[in-house]
Amino acid sequence: INPVSTLTVTDGSSCGNGSMTLIANSTEAISWYDAPGGNLLATGSTFTTPVLSSSLQYFAVAGGLCPSSPMTVNAVVNPIPVISLGNDTAIETGNTITLDAGSGFATYLWSTSETTQLITTGIGGDYSVLVTDVNGCTASDTISISVISKAGAAVSALVSEVYPNPFN
Repeated sequence: INPVSTLTVTDGSSCGNGSMTLIANSTEAISWYDAPGGNLLATGSTFTTPVLSSSLQYFAVAGGLCPSSPMTVNAVVNPIPVISLGNDTAIETGNTITLDAGSGFATYLWSTSETTQLITTGIGGDYSVLVTDVNGCTASDTISISVISKAGAAVSALVSEVYPNPFN
């Protein structure tokens, strides 16, 4: 009596829509299916999925004479993180602005080398942040901060009056 084939599998994942490689290991030949007893998709120790927009399950079977039970292999499509630092903005000299990358991310990396959710600045320039979620998916955003001098703001505010009023 031949022993039943043994099989180990490794799931795959992507950040957003994508193709991924699923892996199965056995001393026997491996076949890939879309369902237990379903359509044969490929043979070999790896299977590259088509581009997926949602998570799917595939099934690997090892052996020919005494095949293993179908093993579920997950192809997981993780969402890409959503981040927004807001619109470019201006602040007056002497004031500061707090930039918030949003909560719930595993890591933060600002262009200033800070690694916190929030940073505060009073210096003009471009500020960007790269966030990584628990699935290893990343996203980034950039905001431009302009600093306007208080004296410059007063000079640019001109008032015009016309006399006599009403004018004919």
